[in-house]
Amino acid sequence: MKNVLLFAASNNPESINGKLINYTAGLFKKHKTNVLRLHDYPLPVYSPVTESQEGIPKNAKLFQDQILRHDAFVISVAEHNRSVTAAFKNTLDWLSRTDKDYSSLFSGKAILLISTSPSPGAHELRWQMLKLC
Repeated sequence: MKNVLLFAASNNPESINGKLINYTAGLFKKHKTNVLRLHDYPLPVYSPVTESQEGIPKNAKLFQDQILRHDAFVISVAEHNRSVTAAFKNTLDWLSRTDKDYSSLFSGKAILLISTSPSPGAHELRWQMLKLC
């Protein structure tokens, strides 16, 4: 049995990607699931100055702990202006600073990226993400 972490890459508590994550979590019958919400882990905008003056925020470390405790991930990637949300990018920026070997956070773990959007540009984001894989 795997521990699966699911979250929407949006800090909007009403996000349709959050609703998709909640639905998706119900589909996992053979695995233990944990649904997180990005807006429960608020972070300041990353900057080297903030990091040097205040250190790594507690919420970045808490999010890192969640990642380390799970074997697989389902991330519903919200689309904002034909890109990922600023909140998700900022979370990744802080996560990259929580550990010198950032790649070990997700290394060897399965990641499923899903998305839903009413925007006509959303298909371009999905295509860009597929090219990265």
